[in-house]
Formats: sequence, C-alpha cells, structure tokens
Amino acid sequence: MKKFTVWIKKHKKLAVFLCIAIIIAAAVLTLAACQLAGADAADALDYACALEMLHCYSLIHDDMPCMDNDDFRRGRPSCHKQFGEATALLAADALVTAAFEVLAHAKCSAESRIEAVQLLARGGGDRGMLYGQELDKHFETVRAGEADLLNLHAHKTGALIIAAVELGCAAAGVRPDTDTRKALVRYAAELGLVFQIVDDILDVTSTPEELGKPLSRWLFIPPLIVSLIPCVLALTSENVGERWAGLVMAGTFALCCALSLVFYPLIFRQRADVVNSDRGVNAALTRVRRYNWGKVWIAMAWLSALLAVTLWFFLDNGLVFMIATLVYTFALLYVCLRAEFAVRRAQERLPRESGARDYVDEDQYWVWGLFYYNPNDRRTMINDRTGMGMGLNMARPAGKIVMGICAALLFLLLPAMSGWFIVMDFTPREARIEDGTLCFEHLTEKYEIPLGDISSLELLDDLPSSRRVAGTGMDTLCEGRFDVEGYENVRISLDPQQDCYIVVLTGEGLTRIFNLMSEAETDEFYAEIEAALKS
Repeated sequence: MKKFTVWIKKHKKLAVFLCIAIIIAAAVLTLAACQLAGADAADALDYACALEMLHCYSLIHDDMPCMDNDDFRRGRPSCHKQFGEATALLAADALVTAAFEVLAHAKCSAESRIEAVQLLARGGGDRGMLYGQELDKHFETVRAGEADLLNLHAHKTGALIIAAVELGCAAAGVRPDTDTRKALVRYAAELGLVFQIVDDILDVTSTPEELGKPLSRWLFIPPLIVSLIPCVLALTSENVGERWAGLVMAGTFALCCALSLVFYPLIFRQRADVVNSDRGVNAALTRVRRYNWGKVWIAMAWLSALLAVTLWFFLDNGLVFMIATLVYTFALLYVCLRAEFAVRRAQERLPRESGARDYVDEDQYWVWGLFYYNPNDRRTMINDRTGMGMGLNMARPAGKIVMGICAALLFLLLPAMSGWFIVMDFTPREARIEDGTLCFEHLTEKYEIPLGDISSLELLDDLPSSRRVAGTGMDTLCEGRFDVEGYENVRISLDPQQDCYIVVLTGEGLTRIFNLMSEAETDEFYAEIEAALKS
C-alpha cells in the first residue's frame, strides 16, 4: 500500500486519468462483460444505461452540502450549485427511479430483467454503494484500520463496478455459478478497489487543479489549431503580399490563442477571495471566480480563432473586416461582463446564505476604485477588484517601483511616438543614381537597385488598389510592405495625395513604388532613370 501511495504522489496526472477512465468505463464494462460472455454487446445496452443513471444520481447526492459539499463536478458547477438543492435532490430521485423503469422495459428475457433489478438494487443499495457511503461518513471522525478501509472501498465503489459486470453477464444469460462470471466479478472487485484507493489518496495529496476541478487545458488546443489554418494557407499562397498579410494577421490571433493557454493557469495561482470569516464561503467564491473567468479565456481563444479564419477568407472585403471585428469585440465584452456579474451574484448570495454578517469589501483601500493601497497587506500582487487580472498593492515598495516605471514609460512613450510620426512625415524622401545604382532613402526605408537588375520602369498617375501588410499608413505617408493590385512583393514609400508614382520592377520579382516630395521632383527623377537605363 505504501509503494502504491508513493507511486500515485509521483504520477498524479496519470492517477487522475486512471480514476476518470474507470468511472466513465462503468457502463462500458457492462457492454464488454456481455460481449466476453459470448453475446452481442448491444443486448446489454439498456442495462448499461440504467447503471449510468444510477451512477449519475449518486454523484448528484455525493456533491450536496450534507455529503461532500462539492461545488464542481467534471469542471462544471455541480447540480445543486446550478439549480438549487431541491431541484438537485429531485433530479437524482428521478434518475434512480427511471433506472429501474429502463430495466423493466429492457429487450431481454423476463428472468434476465428480474435478475438485473436485483443486481442494480444490491449494488446501489444498503448492501452496496449506500452502505459504503455510510461507512465513509462514519470514518471521517473515526480512525479506520486497513480492514475497515478495504470494507469501505469494496462497498462504496467496488459494489457498483461489480454490478456493472454482473449486469453484462445477466444480459448474456450467464449464470452466477459459471467460471466466466466468477472471473469477471473478481476482476471488477479489484478494479473498484484500485479506483477508490487512488481517488482517496488524490483527495488528500492533490490541489483542486490537479484533481481536474478547473476546465481542461485541452479545450484550448482546438481553437489554437483553427487559428493556425490561415497561417498554413498564407504560407502556400503564391502572392507574396497575401502571404505576408495572412501571416501577420493570422499569426496575431494564433498568438492570442496560445497566450490564453499560457495565462489561464495564472487564475489558479491567485490568492483566494475573502469576503467574510467563513472559510467555506471564501473557498466557494474563489472557485466560482476561477471557473467563470476560465470560461472567458476559452471563449477568447475560440473568438480569436474564428476571427482569424473569417478575416482570411474575406481579406479583401473591408465591410466584412469591420463587421467581424465589431462582432468579436462585442462578443468578448459580453462574455467578460457575464462572467463578472456571475461572480458578483455569487459574492452577494454566498455570504447571505451562510448567515455571516461580516462582509469584507475593502472600499477604503481602493483609491478612486482603481488603485489598491493597503499598508496592512503584505502582498505585492493582489486580485483585481473585477475580472480575472492581478494588480499591485501600491503600499508595497515593489508595487510603487513597478507602477512608477510603467507610468514613466507611458508618459515617455506617447511623446516619443508622436515625435516619430512627425519626423517620418517631414523627413524628405530622397533618390539618386550613383555608380550605376538606383539609391532610395527615407529614414528606415532604404534600398539600392543596380540599374542592370531593373526589368521594367513605369510612371503612374493613379496608385492601384492597395492594402497595408506591415508599415505606416497615414494621409500624407504610406510606407512599408503593401499588397498592391497587379504587382507582387511590393514595398512602397510615397505620399498618396500626389498623382505621380514611380514603379520599379526587378528581375528577381521585387517591386518598389515611390515618389519624392513633389510631383515635379518625381517627374524629373523618372526622366533621369530613363536616361540612365538607355545609356
């Protein structure tokens, strides 16, 4: 037993998957046992459904406050948390009674159906699962020996798994005294024992995240894959401009999906919410917050992925681009608001239901409702008042330093960006022919093209339809990589308000479109290039 416990502690993730596999496989065991006994697995389908109905009823009861008081089941709020205790109790009662109705109408012989009713009642009744639950409650306050634990495990879970196997045998018409049925019952008993031991050790040694209470991180993988589809399509595009536009756009949203996967676990590293002196209320509220904002991360990943695909297929449609972006923004806002209001409702309801009168709001520590300043709180990182984010305690030295640096960067960055745009706008675009080479220069946009590499030279009065891929797009300056209709691999540096543009195409498939500071200068330089090419 000690070696088994050590193994579980070292391999918690495998142990969790083992528990999940066994508990989900209970009904499957019924079908498999029927098949192993020589019959068709479909013959035991009704029995398997009845077993799963009884199993679900037991989970609803198990989660209720009078039992384990669990707020979550398989990553979602438990039945009584979503619909109230009365509804949960009635739902469980409906499931257990409906299970026997399913057995009564099963497509098996009358003798088999009678035996199935007996097996399910015994496995889930006071000689099986219910007796195990009673023992479990008893040994919460009384120390149990090894024999007591084995007896508890044999009834709490083992009885239901044994019933699963025996129901399959009953559907196949195999009698209890046959070797096949005895072997299957022994196997089920050992399987049930393994499950319950693993489950109990995990309950003691694992965090809620390790037990699977949070939403599965695998839910982030599908949207990440979907967001990468435009990236793959962009790489296969023969149009260089379209390729870059797709990679930049789709790559941005793929990064959003990846960041959702990376930052989601941070929710579970935040300190628990404290609203009053009742630890149970505080823990429940923390779980509600984590669950709801975990859904926001998943929603953001899916919305980003869908927006990436939409924008790729409508890359040239400005109206669709605008509508899709608006839908994305409002959908994300709706999801965030819904999560936050769900948390606030829980914050109001849980303390009220607990009967506690004290309520921790900490209004006095939130300056203007935005900045947290509490000299009595030794934490530097604190939960934001709303949402899923983390903030800083401005009373701590580290909080002051970090916030001061951020404020300084913000105040320095805004003038710097404004100054950069002014410099870009007023710095002249210069071009010359030097040593048989066309040289162009405007701040960071510089290139040299040997005259011998120029395959075509054009002077345009109107700029063709274009779309920015990466660079600057202002009223008086467009510069960087653009997708221009009729041309490939285009870089431009020009004033779009002019009516004169030089187009230079090279033998390597490069296109450079530019003009100088006035139309006269552009015309003059175009004539200079023509003369140089002819000489």
